[in-house]
Amino acid sequence: MSKKSEQSDSLPEVTLTGFGRDERAGKTYRRYKVIDFKGVPRAILYAVEKGKDRASELMWRLEHQGRCKLPLASAAINRLINKIDAQNSTQEFVVTSQVGWVGDTVDATAAFCTPIRTYADSSQDIETDFQDVAVTHNFKVSGTLKQWQQHVAAFAHGNPLLMFVITVALASPLLKLLGVENGGFQLVGKSSTGKSSHLKAAFSIWGNVNEQGMDNWLMTENATDNKALTYCDTLLVLDEAGLAPGAIQQLLNTAYRLSSGTIKAKQTDTTRLRTYRLLFVSSAEHGLAKMAQDAGVQWNDGQLIRMIDIDANGGKNWGTFRNIHSATSPGEFADWVNSAATTYYGTAGDAFLEKLLRQVRENPEKLRAWLEKRRAYYRKHAPDVGLQSFHERVCKRFELVYAAGMLAIRYGVLPYSKKEMLEAVQYAHRKGMFEALAATSTPRPSAVQHVKAFIQNNKASFVVTGRMDKYEPAVLARAKAYWSKSDGGETFLFMPKFFKQEVCSGHSYHGILADLRREGFLHVYDGQGNTVTRKLPGHRMKKHVICIPARILNAAA
Repeated sequence: MSKKSEQSDSLPEVTLTGFGRDERAGKTYRRYKVIDFKGVPRAILYAVEKGKDRASELMWRLEHQGRCKLPLASAAINRLINKIDAQNSTQEFVVTSQVGWVGDTVDATAAFCTPIRTYADSSQDIETDFQDVAVTHNFKVSGTLKQWQQHVAAFAHGNPLLMFVITVALASPLLKLLGVENGGFQLVGKSSTGKSSHLKAAFSIWGNVNEQGMDNWLMTENATDNKALTYCDTLLVLDEAGLAPGAIQQLLNTAYRLSSGTIKAKQTDTTRLRTYRLLFVSSAEHGLAKMAQDAGVQWNDGQLIRMIDIDANGGKNWGTFRNIHSATSPGEFADWVNSAATTYYGTAGDAFLEKLLRQVRENPEKLRAWLEKRRAYYRKHAPDVGLQSFHERVCKRFELVYAAGMLAIRYGVLPYSKKEMLEAVQYAHRKGMFEALAATSTPRPSAVQHVKAFIQNNKASFVVTGRMDKYEPAVLARAKAYWSKSDGGETFLFMPKFFKQEVCSGHSYHGILADLRREGFLHVYDGQGNTVTRKLPGHRMKKHVICIPARILNAAA
């Protein structure tokens, strides 16, 4: 055999297997199959960065990632490059460089990626390139879902705040699906009372915070951005807000940016602006408003809404806990939670995503409708914490957590009852530290006066139920509002959809109904529901209607 043949035979086997594109990062990739120095096949994903030598970059990847034995002679290297360059492929694939949902929409072709698994249909060819945002991460799986439920989730029985933060960890994947904005919750309480145990239990949904160490606020803004990109669509936990290097001002700014989902851009950065979606959970000894006030720093309502402070005191001298099960002390119980959360982890998030992706592929609109129904249910049963004009915006984040919890119960991921879940979210909502927001909140207009004004301005157009001969059949068929003067007393009747869209225009439908009930201006059956049934002109069957007594017209302004 000639010397030239020996050199050719010594070149590693490199085969081009396709071309890919990451639309978010604006990069084009090549994928190669290589045989390493032990004869093991490996895949190499290769995209040249601006300003780098293409051939040198590929050779570096072949040697370091593909573990190929490359020749030292430059002539042999050139032959290898020419051999590779002559190849072509018609295979196309998608590349994602960010954790979470792949692509711009969540539909029947949806896929989801974490650093340890890709959730995609078997027909989809998806590659991940997380080298920039997930160099270190805490995604990992240990144990089984049943073990996690028995050893971690079970500790939340009787501990509504613990149940709440565990559920928050499953809410992030729904942000994009439902079009809800980012946001966070901060557990506020004295040191060494169990707040960190809550964070560890919450992240055990996705992995083990002890793997790389729990993240805290002792990071630069750019480092925090990287963490947010790493945990996009999952959960970011940040311990000890008091450690923020720029103190309260940086804390407020970073919380605002995390909620906006946009990384801090550099002036020299010409690449696309990178964004992310996530919920985050933090811990602190004092709430944001108090920290800002003590430091003499100005804050705005938007910053407080984006990271909601929750009083973590359980109220039973057990720190953040309300039930320590069979432990002899809250400290021992916290140790149990920590030990369980760092022994069994990752399985709940894995099971949740499997079932979520399956349902999204089958019928995304049906899933959205189901989740929106649960959000509406929570909105109807949300506690009134005196936020007035801020109520709906704050409530949306608790609605999302409740919907995620109900979905996880339906999937068999969270071992809680529907009643427990509602009570846990309501508990966290009531424990919100909203004093600063409430002080600047604009009072909502009186529901009674709003409805009274609508009736006064429009009652001439209402159908009078006792005057059938006065109206054409077509008018009766189109009627949505009625003036009833029956023996039971004079009332105004509205079709629910009309009441929501026209009477409540610009205001909360459930909020107005709740206020009307509280003031005694809403007729219901035995205190249940918001409607009654009435026989209406032009309809053969009885209809559900909003029934308001005419005495509302005498209500004082």
